[in-house]
Amino acid sequence: MKLKQFFSQLKQNKTIRRNNAAKNNAWRTLSSRTHGLGGHSYWLNTQIMEWQFECHYQFAKGKQFWNLEPCRTAPNYAFVVAAACNLGK
Repeated sequence: MKLKQFFSQLKQNKTIRRNNAAKNNAWRTLSSRTHGLGGHSYWLNTQIMEWQFECHYQFAKGKQFWNLEPCRTAPNYAFVVAAACNLGK
Protein backbone atom coordinates (compact mmCIF):
# COMPACT_ATOMS: atom_id res chain seq x y z
CA MET A 1 0.00 0.00 0.00
CA LYS A 2 1.36 3.43 -0.87
CA LEU A 3 1.69 5.87 2.01
CA LYS A 4 -0.67 8.41 0.45
CA GLN A 5 -3.37 5.72 0.28
CA PHE A 6 -2.56 4.64 3.85
CA PHE A 7 -2.96 8.15 5.27
CA SER A 8 -6.16 8.70 3.30
CA GLN A 9 -7.52 5.41 4.65
CA LEU A 10 -6.50 6.28 8.22
CA LYS A 11 -8.25 9.64 7.94
CA GLN A 12 -11.44 8.25 6.43
CA ASN A 13 -11.78 4.81 7.98
CA LYS A 14 -13.51 5.04 11.34
CA THR A 15 -12.75 1.34 12.01
CA ILE A 16 -9.03 2.07 12.30
CA ARG A 17 -9.81 4.72 14.87
CA ARG A 18 -12.02 2.42 16.95
CA ASN A 19 -10.53 -1.06 16.60
CA ASN A 20 -7.41 -1.98 18.56
CA ALA A 21 -6.23 -4.62 16.06
CA ALA A 22 -6.67 -2.16 13.17
CA LYS A 23 -4.80 0.48 15.19
CA ASN A 24 -1.90 -1.91 15.81
CA ASN A 25 -1.77 -2.82 12.13
CA ALA A 26 -1.83 0.88 11.17
CA TRP A 27 1.12 1.56 13.51
CA ARG A 28 3.09 -1.39 12.11
CA THR A 29 2.47 -0.13 8.57
CA LEU A 30 3.32 3.46 9.42
CA SER A 31 6.51 2.62 11.30
CA SER A 32 7.72 -0.08 8.88
CA ARG A 33 11.20 0.54 7.51
CA THR A 34 10.19 -0.99 4.17
CA HIS A 35 6.53 -0.02 3.65
CA GLY A 36 6.13 2.98 5.93
CA LEU A 37 8.12 5.92 7.19
CA GLY A 38 10.38 4.00 9.59
CA GLY A 39 13.31 4.23 7.19
CA HIS A 40 12.88 7.94 6.42
CA SER A 41 15.57 10.35 7.61
CA TYR A 42 12.95 12.39 9.49
CA TRP A 43 11.76 9.34 11.42
CA LEU A 44 13.24 10.02 14.82
CA ASN A 45 12.16 9.21 18.36
CA THR A 46 10.10 6.16 17.43
CA GLN A 47 8.98 5.66 21.05
CA ILE A 48 7.67 9.24 21.32
CA MET A 49 5.84 8.93 18.02
CA GLU A 50 4.30 5.63 19.09
CA TRP A 51 3.16 7.25 22.33
CA GLN A 52 1.61 10.12 20.35
CA PHE A 53 -0.15 7.61 18.06
CA GLU A 54 -1.45 5.62 21.04
CA CYS A 55 -2.55 8.80 22.81
CA HIS A 56 -4.54 9.92 19.79
CA TYR A 57 -6.14 6.49 19.54
CA GLN A 58 -7.08 6.44 23.23
CA PHE A 59 -8.10 10.06 23.78
CA ALA A 60 -8.48 11.96 20.50
CA LYS A 61 -10.29 9.64 18.12
CA GLY A 62 -12.46 12.48 16.90
CA LYS A 63 -9.61 14.73 15.85
CA GLN A 64 -9.45 15.19 12.09
CA PHE A 65 -5.68 14.72 12.01
CA TRP A 66 -3.34 12.77 14.23
CA ASN A 67 -0.09 14.71 14.15
CA LEU A 68 2.98 12.67 15.01
CA GLU A 69 5.91 14.96 15.62
CA PRO A 70 9.34 13.29 15.56
CA CYS A 71 11.07 16.35 17.00
CA ARG A 72 9.21 16.08 20.31
CA THR A 73 10.56 14.50 23.46
CA ALA A 74 8.87 13.13 26.56
CA PRO A 75 10.06 11.08 29.53
CA ASN A 76 7.02 8.74 29.46
CA TYR A 77 3.56 8.07 28.04
CA ALA A 78 1.78 9.87 30.88
CA PHE A 79 3.64 13.05 29.92
CA VAL A 80 2.35 12.74 26.34
CA VAL A 81 -1.22 12.23 27.58
CA ALA A 82 -0.94 15.24 29.91
CA ALA A 83 0.15 17.31 26.89
CA ALA A 84 -2.99 16.31 24.97
CA CYS A 85 -0.96 13.99 22.68
CA ASN A 86 1.07 16.73 20.99
CA LEU A 87 3.85 18.16 23.05
CA GLY A 88 5.04 21.74 23.01
CA LYS A 89 8.58 22.55 21.99
